Amino acid sequence: MPVGEDSGIGQVTEWMREPSRMFDVSGQTAIVTGASGAFGRGIAVTLGAQGANVLLASGNVDELEQVVKDVEDVGGKAACIARRPDSLEDAEAIRDAALEHFGSIKMLAIGSGYNKAGFIHELEYETWQDVMYANVRGAWFMAKAVGTYWIENKSKGKMLLMSSVRGRHGNISGYTGYCASKGATDSLTRVLATEW
Repeated sequence: MPVGEDSGIGQVTEWMREPSRMFDVSGQTAIVTGASGAFGRGIAVTLGAQGANVLLASGNVDELEQVVKDVEDVGGKAACIARRPDSLEDAEAIRDAALEHFGSIKMLAIGSGYNKAGFIHELEYETWQDVMYANVRGAWFMAKAVGTYWIENKSKGKMLLMSSVRGRHGNISGYTGYCASKGATDSLTRVLATEW
């Protein structure tokens, strides 16, 4: 059989002609949690500069309003909701706000997180649990809320989970909550990569 006949070899696709189109997010909608923090803000502004619509979620209204301005200053469209993904109800409200403002969701960037360092023999269980809740439970709630929307609507999307090398290698003493939570984030990412 000659090269290019039914084999797929030798055929130039549209993506090959314009590979940058694979990374085009213009007009697509992203949810960014932790949008008032360093990672979340950076993601939101970068997506806005590329023409994306961005729904910003965080607990700090004043900082959120500044990030909305930052996204708009670089040419993006932004809306915000002062809410953290502390429960499934919160995550669904964040998802629904994105749908209300922009009509669809193609990306989910989970930039929210928390750390309260302390040696294990001095750290209160509740403080350790707060770190686990913020870094693992919140991500799970957002993945469930947005992933359910994608599956029910037969839609494809992308999710970005922020982690840390500390989840794999640990850190100096005092990081039992943070390192354990980031190890869990890494596992959640790997499992969702196969489940989805």
